[in-house]
Amino acid sequence: MDDTRPAPDPQNGARVALLILLLATLATAWTLTHDFVGSTLIGATRVEQLDETLAAADASIPADARAACDEITREIPYPLG
Repeated sequence: MDDTRPAPDPQNGARVALLILLLATLATAWTLTHDFVGSTLIGATRVEQLDETLAAADASIPADARAACDEITREIPYPLG
């Protein structure tokens, strides 16, 4: 095994997802992967933003990108728990 490689960075997966999906699509698709989220509130000031958000219904987040997003959110304290 090559010990000269850097440790995996969970944000790399998130960066990959951003290259594949628009931010609004990724964020909405990520919330739809959590069964504890009862609803996802969206907002748009332009039609293009609404299209980006609604695209989340058909979006697929690669497993490594989803894991990276999950890892990043673990760093953010949940306000109610």
